[in-house]
Amino acid sequence: MGIFEEDKFSLGTKAVAELISESEAYSVIGGGDTIAAAAQAKVLDSINYVSTAGGAFLNYLEGKPLPALLALEEKALESKKKGT
Repeated sequence: MGIFEEDKFSLGTKAVAELISESEAYSVIGGGDTIAAAAQAKVLDSINYVSTAGGAFLNYLEGKPLPALLALEEKALESKKKGT
């Protein structure tokens, strides 16, 4: 939305944050800058889910593979093959 840290650019970001927090829909935000913007707009407590995962969160939303989960899946398959 904008450079929310600078007052002259923060209005749009604040307005969107307020609309999200006031919505009856389940709200999800993620990433350090987005969380900081929501905190600055004083709406963080009205957001249903706040993810601090940043890039991993965006990859998850985009349906991209998550390396840590892939590694766990591979280990589980290896254990199954070994019978442990």
